[in-house]
Amino acid sequence: MGPGELEIEVQAADGVTAVRVTGEIDLSTAEDVVVAVGTAARPGGRIELDLRPVAFMDSSGVAALTRCRRLVDAAGGALTVRCASTGPVAQLVEWTGLQQVLDIRLEA
Repeated sequence: MGPGELEIEVQAADGVTAVRVTGEIDLSTAEDVVVAVGTAARPGGRIELDLRPVAFMDSSGVAALTRCRRLVDAAGGALTVRCASTGPVAQLVEWTGLQQVLDIRLEA
């Protein structure tokens, strides 16, 4: 995987769908994240969006995360976002106040 590329893995088990994103979330890839989460959204289902392997995320990623929440909410599900406690995603979470509108788990 080269710079600017994105890889998305989706696995479902026991009512939880894990969506793991690796690479960079920017203007050219943010919609891919929204589509993956929107496709996985189910009534009563839980989605765990794992951004720990994300190396870069800009404001397009922030907008994508809020869109993901709206899609999951509209489907009657729940969304949890997991990200590293340090790095670019954690910085954006802090700077933008995303933890105020999303269930974000900062992890090592």
